[in-house]
Parts: sequence; structure tokens; C-alpha cells
Amino acid sequence: LGTAATDVIDMTEIDGSTAVVMMVSADEQFNAMYKSISDLAVLWQEEGDTLFTSAVSDAEAATATTMVVSLVSLVVALGITALIIRMIRMPIQSITGVMAALSQGDNSVEIPSQDEKNEIGEMARAVQVFKDNAIEQERLRAEAEQHAREEAEREANERAAKEQREQEERVREQREAAEKQARAERV
Repeated sequence: LGTAATDVIDMTEIDGSTAVVMMVSADEQFNAMYKSISDLAVLWQEEGDTLFTSAVSDAEAATATTMVVSLVSLVVALGITALIIRMIRMPIQSITGVMAALSQGDNSVEIPSQDEKNEIGEMARAVQVFKDNAIEQERLRAEAEQHAREEAEREANERAAKEQREQEERVREQREAAEKQARAERV
């Protein structure tokens, strides 16, 4: 088309009527080329619209998938969190209840979770040591009270025996004094 236009321009200088005929031919070529360009533009527009629609659809699908995956992940995370909280809270509450009973002097309570190989098990074993120490202190206190009772009884018995001896000594002394006086009166 570019050479046809140049040829028409060159021909107008030489022969005007031939230039007009050439111009009609160039115009037909131009119209054919314009139609081809227009058809290509329409095709490109349609293809662009199709690609745009596809991209929007893909983006919406990706967004929906991301939201579903996020929601499922959130639900799973909440479930796992609740499970972990329950796994930790229940044994700790149980041990706390046992510790409260021990602090009130109830040494008959059983300590749960001692066989676990985690921090809960360590806490339970430590509470068992407190319980054992409390039982030992109770035993020592009972022994001390028994010893104190025995000591008090022994001292009371010793006082009673001493008073008995003193009473007997007084009676003996009074009897001897009475015998001496009776002998003195006889003499």
C-alpha cells in the first residue's frame, strides 16, 4: 500500500487521469487493508474480552478457594486449640483440686496424672511429694503428741509416787514420833 500511494503521487505529476485510476485502485487496496485491520481489531477485542473474562473468573475462583481454605484452616486451628486447651486444662484443674484438698488436711486424695511424661506429670509427682511430706509430718506430729502424753503420764506417775512416798514418810515419821512419845511417856 505504501508504494501504491507513492506511485499515485508520482503519477499525478505525469498524468492526472492515470493518477485517478491508480488512486481508485489504491483506495480499494486501502479499504481492503482497513477492513483487515478492523477485522483484526475486532478479533483482538473479542480475544481480549475473553481473556479478561477468563482472568476475572479465575481471580474470583482463586479468591473463593482462598476464602474456603482460610475458613477451613481457621476451623481446624480452633479445633486443635480447643483440644490442646482441654488436654492441658483438665489435668491442671484436677491437680489444683487435689492441692486444695491437701491444703485442707485431706491426705487421702489420690494424685492423678503421675505417670505422664510431660510437665503435667512432673507437677503431679511434685504434688505427691507434698502429700508424702504432709503424711510424714502428720505421723511425726502424732508421735510427738503420743510421746508428750506418755511423758506427761510418766511425770504424773512420778509425782503421784513421790507424793505417795512423801505421804508414807510423813505417816512413818508421825508413827515414829508417836512411838517415841509413847516410849518417853512410859519411861
